[in-house]
Amino acid sequence: MLRSININDKFKIIPYIFDGKENASLTDDELKICRNSIKLMAEDSVHDRLADNYSKWLKLESMYIYSLLWDIEYCRPVMFSGAQPVTENCCRLFSRYYLFTDYRTEHTKNLYDKVDDFEVDKFHLEHAGKKYPFIFWSRDRGPSFFYRIKNARPDVFGEWEIYPYTVDILWRDNYQGIMYTGPGKEDYEKYIDELLFDK
Repeated sequence: MLRSININDKFKIIPYIFDGKENASLTDDELKICRNSIKLMAEDSVHDRLADNYSKWLKLESMYIYSLLWDIEYCRPVMFSGAQPVTENCCRLFSRYYLFTDYRTEHTKNLYDKVDDFEVDKFHLEHAGKKYPFIFWSRDRGPSFFYRIKNARPDVFGEWEIYPYTVDILWRDNYQGIMYTGPGKEDYEKYIDELLFDK
C-alpha cells in the first residue's frame, strides 16, 4: 500500500486510489479529505471543456493510483492526477489531471511548470514503473508540446522519448501524441501497437 508523503512544508501527496480501490493505508481524515475533494472537483470543473471526465467519467476503479495534492497551509485541494493502466503493460500518467481554479492564475503562467513541480507524477512513475513496463503521457493535440516540455524541463523529462506521429489509441478517432518512458521503452513499437484502436 502507498502512504501519503509531504513534498515540502506546503504540499502533501495523498494517494487516494491504489489498484482501483480506496487506499487502505490512508487515515480516516485523509480519506475524508479525498472524498470531499472529489465532490469539490466535480463542482469546480462544471464549465471545463472536459467537465464530464471529472464527475461521471472519472473512472476511479480503473486507476492504479489517483492522487490528491493537498495544500497543508490553507487546507484545500490543489490538484488531482492519475496513473491509469490502459493495457496489461501500458500505464498512462496525467490521467484525469485536474488543477483547481484557485491555483490556475498563480501557478500556470508557464506551461512547463506545475504547482507541484511534477512531484505527483514522479511519485506515480516511481510506483507504476515497478508494475508496468511502458509508462506514457498522451495529449490530443499531437507531439509538438512534448518536444517543447522535454527541452524546457530536461530535469524531469530528459529520459523520456517522444513518438513522432499521432496514433489512434484505445478508441476510434482518438488521435494522440505520446511521450513515453519506463523499463520497456526500448521496445516502444510493441507497446504502442498494444495501444492502437485498430490492431
